Amino acid sequence: VSTAPTCRDVCNRYQDCFDDDFDVTGCTHDCADAAIDDEAFQDRVESCEDCLDRTCEAAAFACPAECAGIVP
Repeated sequence: VSTAPTCRDVCNRYQDCFDDDFDVTGCTHDCADAAIDDEAFQDRVESCEDCLDRTCEAAAFACPAECAGIVP
């Protein structure tokens, strides 16, 4: 299972919503590395992606638990 596209989506969304200078490439790399052979982390990445699929304002309040350890 490849999580790189999901990691990239999560990192891009974080940049779009919260930090224009956010290192998307580094975030994607770190996320994908952490997801290798770790199904629980892969599940968290998917949950984070699902949570971030809302307005930025709503995501700021709704997604900290789902995205902890994936994005700041």
